[in-house]
Amino acid sequence: AVLEEAGASEEQRAEWLEWIKGYHAALRADPMPAEEQAKLQDATNPCFILRNHLCQEAIEAAEDGDFGPVHDLLDLLRRPYEDQEGKESYKRVVPEEMDGPGVSMLSCSS
Repeated sequence: AVLEEAGASEEQRAEWLEWIKGYHAALRADPMPAEEQAKLQDATNPCFILRNHLCQEAIEAAEDGDFGPVHDLLDLLRRPYEDQEGKESYKRVVPEEMDGPGVSMLSCSS
């Protein structure tokens, strides 16, 4: 579903599936038990990452006088390693209208 939502081509999907197969093989070959692998991954990889489009949405709302999205984002990022109920929308793919230069694509000089 994520690959479809991101608009991945058939070639990209095939490459992704090939990578996943290799990753699964590496996990099976690892002597560390699966539960320990999962705990290590959960402690290392946050569930939520501050993305440019999330910031932009919060900024635009604040400019209109609505600071709720800013507070929601701050609350979310206080516990980025916890899978917080009701916060799934913060994991979504960049909305099409925000997928472009100036929002999701910034250079170091921006």
